[in-house]
Amino acid sequence: MEHLERPGCFGFVVCYEPGSEFCSGCNHEEACAAVVSERRTALEKLLAGRVAGGARGPLKRAAMRPSVAPATPAPVVHIAVVETVVEIKAEVPKRGGSEPKRYAAGEMSKKARQLDESLKRLNINAVESLKAGRNPMEGFDRLSFFKIACDLLLADGALDRAKLHKAYTDNLGWDSKTAASHLSIIASYMVATGILAVDGKMLIRVAR
Repeated sequence: MEHLERPGCFGFVVCYEPGSEFCSGCNHEEACAAVVSERRTALEKLLAGRVAGGARGPLKRAAMRPSVAPATPAPVVHIAVVETVVEIKAEVPKRGGSEPKRYAAGEMSKKARQLDESLKRLNINAVESLKAGRNPMEGFDRLSFFKIACDLLLADGALDRAKLHKAYTDNLGWDSKTAASHLSIIASYMVATGILAVDGKMLIRVAR
């Protein structure tokens, strides 16, 4: 069932960014990196000689040349050769160090949007359930990190970042980076949906 926990960006060449805030902390980074590497190699082979700025392979023109040279000089014939050039934009590392982006109400990070899409596919209305005092993930085995965050929120009426981080490392066996990454997803999603409001640097409280 491990594949059911994989994020929607798993194995996407254009999404994978080693060293980024979310990829470096993702629990599936190692497996994702292997898939991305395999797909990128296949893509490079497919586009060999046709990538803008890269080495171009020889064009096959042998079939256009006569097998026997004519006795008299033949007129010069110009043949237009059309090459298809595919431009691949290089992935540029983000600047600004490891300082996480601050998301305003209504604005979600990429990973938070993926969480939102996963909840919608499961027909889960997290906002409505939490306001009614229910854990929206009750009865579901998926998205365990979201279920834990909802449990803490309902129990304490607030989410303490340090407490949630510890819950991830203790209950899910995650390392610090993975826990911090998923904590950022929770913060972005819950602030954007109006479930929480930021109160200081360490505490996220229920929005009123």
